[in-house]
Amino acid sequence: LIPEFKAYGAALASLITQSLTAIIQVLIARKIFGFKIRYKLFLAIIIFSVWILLSAYMSYTYINDRTVAFVTTLIIGILSAFAFKLIDLKMLYQILKYDKLK
Repeated sequence: LIPEFKAYGAALASLITQSLTAIIQVLIARKIFGFKIRYKLFLAIIIFSVWILLSAYMSYTYINDRTVAFVTTLIIGILSAFAFKLIDLKMLYQILKYDKLK
């Protein structure tokens, strides 16, 4: 991939390697520690990722100013994380509150 496609090939090879490594680590952790896979959360993360990639593509396609496109994608990402319930405000508040106690 790398000699033929250069940077794109390197990025693709890295993506494949990192993905396979992540899957293997999850399977090992599941076997050793008995972790349960939360399929609903897993599906939400997959849909969220596709949504963010689509949003980024649309932003960079239709917004000429790259800074505005980046900020737009960032805001969409943050709001979407709350919408997909990947970030819980109560838990975030508890974490911040706990940190202040130290």
